[in-house]
Amino acid sequence: CAGVCDGLGYGDNTQAMLMTRGLTEIARLGLTMGAQKDTFAGLAGVGDLIVTCTSRHSRNRRAGVLIGQGKNPTEAMNTVGAVVEGYYAAASAWELKSQQNVEMPIVQAAYDVLYQGVPADVAVKALLVRQKKAEAYGGVCPGKTVRTHKKPHKNKKDAPTRLLHKTAKTKVPLDCLHLSISFSQGSLL
Repeated sequence: CAGVCDGLGYGDNTQAMLMTRGLTEIARLGLTMGAQKDTFAGLAGVGDLIVTCTSRHSRNRRAGVLIGQGKNPTEAMNTVGAVVEGYYAAASAWELKSQQNVEMPIVQAAYDVLYQGVPADVAVKALLVRQKKAEAYGGVCPGKTVRTHKKPHKNKKDAPTRLLHKTAKTKVPLDCLHLSISFSQGSLL
């Protein structure tokens, strides 16, 4: 989706927001299926996501840019000239999220664009106007103590927590903020 956003002319903040929300979706599905949450903070999770979404060598990103510029998925893959794994992974992710009944709006949008003919700009705009929600694991990381604050803090390191509480109206532990700061576009997925 980061490539599609680039092809549509969106900026870095939108791409970062989609990557952050994408990681949250991947983790949500993985946790539902019994994975360890630490897996998603390592090379197999965020590491792969960063390279796939940002590398000029990524076939998935190149295909996404072309789709964002108006090519259909088949034309984009033919132009890339090599296997675009994301095309097939999107169908697999969609099947898993459907079987597991896991909310994954980015996966749904990718599936809609790749397999249902929904225009990329329509799918991305629908993601950007979704209602704001808590970021990490439904608002609270499993097995963690929730720390909340009743009054504003002078300590700057707590500023993201205040923003999250004010914006999402959800209590989130400080150690979950690595998945919680993506309010850059004013709307969350």
